Amino acid sequence: MKINTKIQVDSYPNNNTHILKITFSNDEKIQLYLQSCYISIPDLNIYNHFIEIKKVLKKSNWFFNPQVKISIPLKLTQKIVFRYNFGIDILVNRLEKEKYGPPCSLLSQSYFQFTPTPVYRAFISRSVRDSEKNAPDIISQYIQYWGFSPYTVGIQPLNKQFSDEELLVEINNQIQMADVVFGIATRRDKLADNLHWKTFEWLQGETGMAYAKKKQILIFVEKGIDLSGPAAKCNSIEFDSLNLKKIALFLDKIMPTIRENIESRLNTEALYKILLLGSVFVVGGFAIKGLKDTINEIQEKAE
Repeated sequence: MKINTKIQVDSYPNNNTHILKITFSNDEKIQLYLQSCYISIPDLNIYNHFIEIKKVLKKSNWFFNPQVKISIPLKLTQKIVFRYNFGIDILVNRLEKEKYGPPCSLLSQSYFQFTPTPVYRAFISRSVRDSEKNAPDIISQYIQYWGFSPYTVGIQPLNKQFSDEELLVEINNQIQMADVVFGIATRRDKLADNLHWKTFEWLQGETGMAYAKKKQILIFVEKGIDLSGPAAKCNSIEFDSLNLKKIALFLDKIMPTIRENIESRLNTEALYKILLLGSVFVVGGFAIKGLKDTINEIQEKAE
């Protein structure tokens, strides 16, 4: 039997209640009878939440049950991960006698997570080659977990055919609309010294555009790459493609600063608009917290 979980927003007006749903799928050749189950979520002080099921589960028969309501803040500023324990009592139908056999218990452990709000827009400069997509796909997913919608020209939903002129316009527009720009520099061509690597050429052009637009930029650089050009001026962090989990830990430390900088910029721009509408001329800007200092601090602690 397969078990899947899903978080669904409740339909109540306050919109801060979520429902944890468990999906059962019988992929066995025998009929099952689900008697009862319990769920424990220690971080939310939910222990052995008991639900009586009493339902026959035929082959390929899907349904949602049970449901546990979870309240979370309306505006999350951090990624939140909850671990839970799940147990269920099952009676097995013996096909030859059409009777249920003795009950057995199935136990499993898993987790679910909530992403911060609001969701910001991220332009990701990365390779679109199939042979180089593993690390960028995983890192993009980690970025998405932190409340960002990733956009890369050449990858859905921006994977249509462009002429050379249209391509430059589209990249420029996407960078302009982005709240933050990430680069993922993966290995492509080995350099003459046979020790270092070059990355894909578009990284230089796209980070150059972002730098000129004064965007907040962070580049993930695969170990062994000699990063030069405009990209070398940007904040960067080295990663090992064989140990990408370290990136997730790094993002847990740096993302609050990145999100705070975005919120600060948006609040300042909103204030400018209000003042300009009132015919007041303002000169100034907003302070971006030093990503370089934060990155250095994280790296020093990791060493």
